[in-house]
Amino acid sequence: MNSAGMIAFLAAVSLVVSYYYLNVAIPSQLQWAGYVVLANSSSSRFVNGIYGTWIVPNVNFSLANSSFSQWIGIGGWKGDPRLMQVGVEANFIGLRPNYTAFYEILGAQNPFQIPISALTVKPSDKIVANITLLSGSGSNETWQILIKDLRSNQSYGKVFLYNASKLSAEWAVESGALGSTVIPLANFNMAYFGPEYTHTSGDFVLLGGTLLTINQANPIQLNSSSYEILTATASPIQADGSSFFVKYSAHGGLENNKAVAVWSYLFWASAVILVISIALSIILNRRPPSFKA
Repeated sequence: MNSAGMIAFLAAVSLVVSYYYLNVAIPSQLQWAGYVVLANSSSSRFVNGIYGTWIVPNVNFSLANSSFSQWIGIGGWKGDPRLMQVGVEANFIGLRPNYTAFYEILGAQNPFQIPISALTVKPSDKIVANITLLSGSGSNETWQILIKDLRSNQSYGKVFLYNASKLSAEWAVESGALGSTVIPLANFNMAYFGPEYTHTSGDFVLLGGTLLTINQANPIQLNSSSYEILTATASPIQADGSSFFVKYSAHGGLENNKAVAVWSYLFWASAVILVISIALSIILNRRPPSFKA
């Protein structure tokens, strides 16, 4: 092996190692940002429905695997094992993000996110969705999930039995997972919720039998952090009582994590050196041998 071949070999090893650390070894955590409304169990004001509208953002390129989801849900707050949610996610695994609609019912027959193939989702699409209690109580409750893409006019609905906790309602942006491994929050720039941006009916919660705006239901603001650095921040709720936006922080997450930065630079440097070394090796091998008289 000539010197160019040896350099190419070392660069290839460095490329593989840096890719592993970027996508497997560096830890992260589930990150939420948005608003949550809590039920008032003492007055029997449980969450019987949630209504949400939002605009699908354009997710930026990332070398490391990253994920973004925008959803509404009932339950799941503070360790609550029962959660129903419906929304849109963008997983950046490879060269471009893959946008899909999904629903999830924890503790049910399918405890993981289920892709909704009936919807073809693109950035800038306006989404309307709701989760509502139709009838029953306890284990005999009948729930309905609905989601619609206003650009394509495609929609999906599901009716199911579920013993929901009904303890919270959420409008959120969240990082995702690849299998059982949590991956960092993707750079989505801005994520908009509510009628001020979507020009639709609005974002509401049904507490007991009363339909309220988010602001009327005494919401809790959620801000996401990773490595003790803010990665996404929810704005104050606008004058309509329902609209808000979540802003990705360029000073947090992937951009500001030193470990990710170092391994990213190493990855790209190794890739460049590998290409140059292979080219030099090919040139050297093609050069005709010299003969002495």
